[in-house]
Amino acid sequence: LDWPTDGIANIKSLATGSPHWIGKINSIELLGSKENVSWERTDKGLRVTLPSQKPCEFAYVLKLK
Repeated sequence: LDWPTDGIANIKSLATGSPHWIGKINSIELLGSKENVSWERTDKGLRVTLPSQKPCEFAYVLKLK
């Protein structure tokens, strides 16, 4: 649950074909940040490249649409 040191969050439970998110992901947003995040969904997981600056010090939320 900590900010990744390499700036990459890989969410294995949201990999392509996952029963946790059956549909297509159209966009991802890091709440509290004005910067865009880049992302890629593969069979290994949802790989999100986070901004260099944390939006806060306590909790981080990715909003998927």
